[in-house]
Amino acid sequence: MGRAIMNTILVAVDLSHKDEILIQRASKLATMSNATIHLLHVRRTLRALGIDQSERKRHESLLFKINELAKNNISAPDVKIQTHFAEGAHVFEQIHRYAQYLNAELLIMGASERKGETPAFVRTTLEKLLLNAEYPVLVCSNHHKNQYENVALDIHAKTNPSQSINILSSMLNDKLTLHYYSKAYAHTHSNFLLRLRSKMRKRQAEKLKRDMITLLETHGILQENIYLIQHDTRAFLCTNEDVERIRADILVKHSLRKELNTTSPASNIRQLLGRPPCDLLLMGKA
Repeated sequence: MGRAIMNTILVAVDLSHKDEILIQRASKLATMSNATIHLLHVRRTLRALGIDQSERKRHESLLFKINELAKNNISAPDVKIQTHFAEGAHVFEQIHRYAQYLNAELLIMGASERKGETPAFVRTTLEKLLLNAEYPVLVCSNHHKNQYENVALDIHAKTNPSQSINILSSMLNDKLTLHYYSKAYAHTHSNFLLRLRSKMRKRQAEKLKRDMITLLETHGILQENIYLIQHDTRAFLCTNEDVERIRADILVKHSLRKELNTTSPASNIRQLLGRPPCDLLLMGKA
């Protein structure tokens, strides 16, 4: 496998059972790319500025827990780790500030499930981050595998998949099924412009397919081990049920801003982010 191009991986931990999965993912990615892992815990607080002795002890206790978390879940001796603790009224602002300050190439965190009584207009920490993030975000689900064998790419012909494949390169299985979207091209003889548009879409789809095969081969996955499944509608990745139906291990999505603009908690994307059926790699600016 090729080496992922990353120097800094930020992992947002909440000191719960989910953290083990996040750190294991980060450890594998860092081992392949020689990146530094930064573990960040943000404590939500509304207290006034200033710190007393009891608060200082609480900070020391939290930092000790973060360091123990790293020590117990990162076995590779060469992985570089730094731990951070922050507090503030808005958790997403602190995470985003650290990601910008560290110039992180990847943020890893768990899903933010909505509480039953949460008003529809209130966004989760993850949703707020995705509306502001210029960096990729890897959301780890509880249905994780050591390697990704079944990958779904919600991309189109104008999207360059190289960044997402580079990030995932160390996690991809040698035998890979790749689902991807490309605009449908209709076979028609009724109109010159329609025929021209159909040809252009067909060429775009063929070029995207060639580019993905070439890209995967650069990461050591032989063409005969790549099984590509083209979908002509993005609806195949709209709901949790759709993702479960194709048995994806990870879903890569681009351009979430329009989908996240809805305030309905029942929207497909908000359900996907709250209870993901697989890992999610959410690319760049939403």
